[in-house]
Amino acid sequence: GTGKTATLRAAVRELRRKQLGIGRFQYIEINALRLSAPSAVYSALWEALSGEQLIAAEAQVRLEQRVTRQIRGVPSILLVDEIDYLVTRQQTVIYNLFDWPRRAKKPFIIIAIANT
Repeated sequence: GTGKTATLRAAVRELRRKQLGIGRFQYIEINALRLSAPSAVYSALWEALSGEQLIAAEAQVRLEQRVTRQIRGVPSILLVDEIDYLVTRQQTVIYNLFDWPRRAKKPFIIIAIANT
């Protein structure tokens, strides 16, 4: 309850309103607390990007292809709220998420908020 998510939402609204030289972008917000399992973040993200519902494994493959191969389109900003709910012993989901911006062909920004 310190206003982290609300602050980010206000910043995104301001960026969209003023277009501060960054152009258009796609903003996606996922609250990990609402997911059934950490891997469900792949399905939620894929649905937000494409409108298509897929199981987590297939969504992960499609996301990998889209993020690392697609050059056209607007940059994406992904907010993962309550990211601490994605923590697993091997951290595979978190590692994948944070590796994609490094490998992306167009800007793909991840902002994570945790409360622990």
